[in-house]
Amino acid sequence: MTQGRLVTTLLDARIVGAVAGAAWFFRRRGILGTIVVGMAVMLPLRLGLGW
Repeated sequence: MTQGRLVTTLLDARIVGAVAGAAWFFRRRGILGTIVVGMAVMLPLRLGLGW
């Protein structure tokens, strides 16, 4: 959510990070890896591309 509203675009780093984390979880079933992969995908998108 952003300012009390659901995110309606796929160009949001949080959504891409969540999808990557979910993919990791369903593949490996590890919660630590899920967090690391999700953040590793989200941070470059957010800081590098300004999403």
